[in-house]
Amino acid sequence: MSDDAIVKAAEKVADHLAKNEEPKKREEKVLNELWNNAQGEEKNAIASALVRMVQQEG
Repeated sequence: MSDDAIVKAAEKVADHLAKNEEPKKREEKVLNELWNNAQGEEKNAIASALVRMVQQEG
């Protein structure tokens, strides 16, 4: 799976979580607010950064 496809999947997951899940931890609330206030390319940048973080940890 290409990095672009992974980022697009991450965007879909983030959209779903932002719309359907209530953040419980402070960090989740910050990420939720950041996601909900971002637009288009900004969401893509957030998703890309999150994917990159996960890839570096794994």
